Amino acid sequence: MPGRATARQASASAPLDLSGSVSDNSVMIRIGVDFGGTKIEVAALDAAGAFVARVRKPNPGAYDASLQVVRDLVAEVEQQTGATGATVGFGVPGSLSP
Repeated sequence: MPGRATARQASASAPLDLSGSVSDNSVMIRIGVDFGGTKIEVAALDAAGAFVARVRKPNPGAYDASLQVVRDLVAEVEQQTGATGATVGFGVPGSLSP
């Protein structure tokens, strides 16, 4: 059924209950991408803001390869949590120009 997720083991401790709709705030999964100069990290947070999945790989440096790493890491987090259609936010380094 579209918009539904299934329960998956989030960690070695307690299973993450994703039995409700992903659009239901009680099971909302948010995915964040930390796009750094040396590494790319993707994490999934539950509605309470707790980590339910976290993966990282070195930043390969090349644009196309970096996009592939982001795609693969987001897919890995989705697989670990059983979530699809989650919101994704990006954090990228930069500096302010006067």
